[in-house]
Amino acid sequence: MSNLTYEEQLREAMVELREQLECDMGFADGKTVFDSEFLLQNYGPLYIKYLMVMRKLENCYDQLLHPQKRADVRVVLDATIGRMLEIKKNLVHHCGDYINYDDVLIDLKLVPETLEIPIPRYYTEERKRELGDRKKLFETWAQTDPSPADPKPADDDNLPIDITTAITILQCNERGRQGRLRAKFMKEIRDQEERERKVLAEGQIESDLQQSATKIQKHFKGFLARKRCKELKRQELEFLGMELPATDRVAQEAEKLNKVLHRRKLAQQQNYQQLEVDRSTLRQEIKDQEGGRLMEEVHDELLEQIIKLKTNAGENDKWWEFPSVEEGGSRNPEWMAVRTEPSGDEQAAGATQDAAKTSGGKDGKKKKESKKKEGKKGKKGDDSSETKVEVIPASKFWPRLHEGTDRYVTVWQDRFEPTDFLQKYDKTLLRAEIMEGPGGLEAELRGYVDALIRVEIHNLQMGLMAGTAKKSKGKNKGKNKKEKKGKTGGKTGDSSDKVKAQDVYNLCRELYWIKFIPNIPEVKVADYIGAHNLMGRVEEEASQIQGGQIEEISRKWQELLDKWEEDPEQAKVIERSICMKKEEFQALFTEWKKGNPSTNVGTLFEPSMAQVRQAVTEYCILPLGSQTIRDLVDPGGDEAKKPEKAGKKAPAATNGMAALFYGASLSGKTMMSHAIANETGSLFFDLTPTGPAFQDGRYCSPGPIKILLAMVFKVARAWAPAVIYIDKVDAVFCKRKGKNKNPELDKVVKPLKKELLSSMKTLEPTDRVLVLGNCHISEEVLKAQDEMLSFFKVALYFPHPDYASRMLLWTTLVKKAGGSRAVTLPDTDFEILAYMTTKCTSGVIANVIAETLTKRRIRRLNHRPIKADEFLNSLVKYKPVFKEDWLMMKEFSLKVPFGTPGRRKNPDDDKRPVDDEEGKGKKGKKKGKK
Repeated sequence: MSNLTYEEQLREAMVELREQLECDMGFADGKTVFDSEFLLQNYGPLYIKYLMVMRKLENCYDQLLHPQKRADVRVVLDATIGRMLEIKKNLVHHCGDYINYDDVLIDLKLVPETLEIPIPRYYTEERKRELGDRKKLFETWAQTDPSPADPKPADDDNLPIDITTAITILQCNERGRQGRLRAKFMKEIRDQEERERKVLAEGQIESDLQQSATKIQKHFKGFLARKRCKELKRQELEFLGMELPATDRVAQEAEKLNKVLHRRKLAQQQNYQQLEVDRSTLRQEIKDQEGGRLMEEVHDELLEQIIKLKTNAGENDKWWEFPSVEEGGSRNPEWMAVRTEPSGDEQAAGATQDAAKTSGGKDGKKKKESKKKEGKKGKKGDDSSETKVEVIPASKFWPRLHEGTDRYVTVWQDRFEPTDFLQKYDKTLLRAEIMEGPGGLEAELRGYVDALIRVEIHNLQMGLMAGTAKKSKGKNKGKNKKEKKGKTGGKTGDSSDKVKAQDVYNLCRELYWIKFIPNIPEVKVADYIGAHNLMGRVEEEASQIQGGQIEEISRKWQELLDKWEEDPEQAKVIERSICMKKEEFQALFTEWKKGNPSTNVGTLFEPSMAQVRQAVTEYCILPLGSQTIRDLVDPGGDEAKKPEKAGKKAPAATNGMAALFYGASLSGKTMMSHAIANETGSLFFDLTPTGPAFQDGRYCSPGPIKILLAMVFKVARAWAPAVIYIDKVDAVFCKRKGKNKNPELDKVVKPLKKELLSSMKTLEPTDRVLVLGNCHISEEVLKAQDEMLSFFKVALYFPHPDYASRMLLWTTLVKKAGGSRAVTLPDTDFEILAYMTTKCTSGVIANVIAETLTKRRIRRLNHRPIKADEFLNSLVKYKPVFKEDWLMMKEFSLKVPFGTPGRRKNPDDDKRPVDDEEGKGKKGKKKGKK
């Protein structure tokens, strides 16, 4: 693909982004009141369009060669991702998560694959060198690991043997080899005798060599002609579009495309390196040639302003006060406002205006206070008059998007040259970047001039006010000494202080050696295979209708029972009509109600596997991979839940990112945790209480675990992004009693929980550290649900795959394991296998395929094709998701607070009050007054 292709794609993306930005800002006029219906109708399509723009921008940023243009596209790309996540945040808060956009996709004429969120490739490609060095570092540490290696079990092959036994084994093998050769030779002799006997029996005369050669040539030429005709027929059908191209040709085209992309990546890297080298060279040249002149101009300008300020200064004015470096120096807006002082007439006019403002301000304050008092009286008199109106807030990313699109129009739209194949940097823009900006050369030179001005002002001040300056200087010195003395006191000797004093490199090496930093497999989010639910909206409507029908039937049957009890004559008529007594009918009604409860019938809590991929990308990968998105989208702390609402024993709100993955075993939770670390290039820590790192007994008491958590969080913050993984996190938050009690596990769990909560409080809201917990739902987890949800801000459920996902899993994994030779099963066999694995998780299907298609079986596929019944022997070893486990996961999902990421909206959520928290607070106040 050429530079022109990506330039046109970038232009389309900028035009679409400008349109969406105007539409988006039109809703935030301060008058538009939004609710769930408004958000679904307007923000749903807006979210999809932002996603489409983000996909185009990401592709352009990945393939553009111009380094300066890529930098501007990067700013717009981050802002687009941030605005997309902001819209998703509003949708989740008011409409719940896992929204089905079937209607929107139909209106926009889009396919379901449009909802797949692409993970920006620059997350790992721009850190490829860093990640490669880290991988080599881990390999070096693995070779120099001081811990003893695990002893290998003694096999029969490794046992020492004597000479007599060895000779016996060699003799047996040699005799067996000779016997096989003799048997093969005898078989060839028998086959030859059989052929000669058949020829003599048929009365044929053995042909000479010439006739034999002629027959062989005839058959071989016929074979070649048929093969040539078959190839010509295939090419004609392929040309007419009646047959798909051959797999070899597709592979060749893909290989050619990869080579082109690789060349563009090399050119992209060369352009960037040349830009950085020339930037430093040009900066030094400008500094040497024009630096003196620019410093003289700035110096003369500042001296003139200071002289004017000194001449116009009064007795109490301190003209010698010059802003410090932290205050901005001569660019400080307050000092710039002071030095441009108005004239005498302007001062008089300004004084009259100030007096009018102060008088008006006092009257305004009185009016505001009276209004406040009236408002308080009204609130006391009638609480029902309060109506909370929610208006669409302004976005933090709108200024960035405006600046990015405007810069593209003014700078890049007319600057593209189709004949410039190399796409080197622009020298004019480079000079402007070097001179302007907060880190530009003008700011650097101004800083030098400011330092010189401070020295000159100090010398001038010392000459004019020598005595007063000395006294004030002596007083300030005494104060500073006292302050320094007071600051030196403090407690020392804490274990966390010892960790802070150590180097991050040494801490990371120690964590690697004690196996808290494991080597994870190279998996991606795309490896979590699953299809989109194309009937999501229809299923929601059908479930709501079903819930209403069940409620209507139960109401009518209850009325029938009431009539049965009230009127004896009517009871006899009912008994004759239904041929059933009252007790039998009541028992049947009770049993029917148990199987069809009216509550939670119309609730769908299970997302599709494609929605799980989308949620993991939005809540974990995108904020973790980009510091800009993390700073502005998820600041933390403002939405953290208060522990009092979750229960008395709930932990305090956390500052960092924390996500909970729950679901059945082998549902893909651990694989997705590894995929998050791989997609973002994060450092992966494993704090599983039952893992191998805690088995050696060194970290089974509060002291060592406190040091361990301090080490982990220090390395995680220093080498961010980082993922702190805790498998079986229910063991940390749940209390086990009776048979489930494990004293050895409690030694690790109790201090681990305490230090984990305290360590999370030390994180800053902008730290890219993700604490990831995996668990399987049990009765103990349901009891500790409030405590877990107060710690984890995101709760994602990993379901078992539906029929479409199972079909996709079987076809994809069988082809991946055995290649094109393995996909010889007819579609009906795949359909049968998908039906037989109902209620089985995706991990079960993957394990069954891996156990069946072994290396030896794959080598024999040409001789013996695969059959569907071969998978049954492995399939019977695994258990499906039972109904009891499924009901517990449903109960856990429905108890997740509405508005939490990962919580789907249910029909009962429409019946909840508008603001439960305010209602609770008002009730508490009223009770206190009574």
